[in-house]
Amino acid sequence: MKKIKITIFLIKLLILNNCSGYEPIFSKKNYDFSINEIEIIGDKSLGNKISDNLQAYKNKDNEKTLSLVINTGLKKDISSRDTKGNPKTFSIKITSEVKVINDEVEKLLKFTENTTYNNSSSKFELKKNESNIAEYLIEKISRNIINSLQTF
Repeated sequence: MKKIKITIFLIKLLILNNCSGYEPIFSKKNYDFSINEIEIIGDKSLGNKISDNLQAYKNKDNEKTLSLVINTGLKKDISSRDTKGNPKTFSIKITSEVKVINDEVEKLLKFTENTTYNNSSSKFELKKNESNIAEYLIEKISRNIINSLQTF
């Protein structure tokens, strides 16, 4: 029994020591671009949330400076209904078009994220759930924008 405990301890020790160099992918702050200006078109609330997520990359001292024009929209639909005709599930779709303007190039990038969710008997809970889902989708779009700007 002692040998098994010692073996398990040694295996855990080896595994934990091998993870010492772990670093999340998005934790590196040394991107080779800087965002000079962000203009919001469309849904101002969603556009401002994307802009807030991109603030860490704004006005840095990099050779490659980019200007962004962000056009964001939200579409909410009823996905299914119950036997009485009441909404059972909803779908929410956030679309964002980002025009990237550089000194030499102008490029249009399109990002779309969507999901479905169940209806709630409480309208307050439904609105809260919709808000949380929109925040999550905006976060995903922001990460996709950052990844695309790295390869621009």
